[in-house]
Amino acid sequence: MKKIIFNNILTNKYNVNYIQKKFFSEQIIIDHIRKVKNKLDRGSLYLLQESINNNHQFIKEEKKVKLQKVINELNNLLTHKSYLMEEKIKILNQHNSKGYKNKEIIGLFVTGFFIAIGSISHSIFYLVSMYGIYILHQASKENNSMIYIEKKLNDNKNKLLKNKKNVEDLLNLLENDLITTK
Repeated sequence: MKKIIFNNILTNKYNVNYIQKKFFSEQIIIDHIRKVKNKLDRGSLYLLQESINNNHQFIKEEKKVKLQKVINELNNLLTHKSYLMEEKIKILNQHNSKGYKNKEIIGLFVTGFFIAIGSISHSIFYLVSMYGIYILHQASKENNSMIYIEKKLNDNKNKLLKNKKNVEDLLNLLENDLITTK
């Protein structure tokens, strides 16, 4: 009779090492999730994937599926993040002149000066003042393009922040799921 009890203790159902390894493997995955939260890059996501693959025998099948879904979604979000970063670099590299204020000042001066002279002396100076209006028009175009670039940068920044929040939410959900089922 003692032999039967001894055999029951040694089965996987009662194996203490199995329970400790399961807890330890989930803790490793939780630690990797926290590292991913801190870095939010592909390398840390790859390490999380490796820790899940290394400890897959201690994780329930439904959790494996859920973890894989979350990792795929995180991968998509990080890909989207890299596209947004590339877009930001393209926006910053676009031709943007900060000399539009100087053009405005020159345009105002030329327009005002030659209109004043034209009103006193000869009407040909009115034509020169038209060049000043043209300079003002060009400065206005540059100003509008800079405003457009700033708007695109702000939109890009908002998308990046939303992307980061989505990644953090997914990681928090994953971490909380693993913590609650311990």
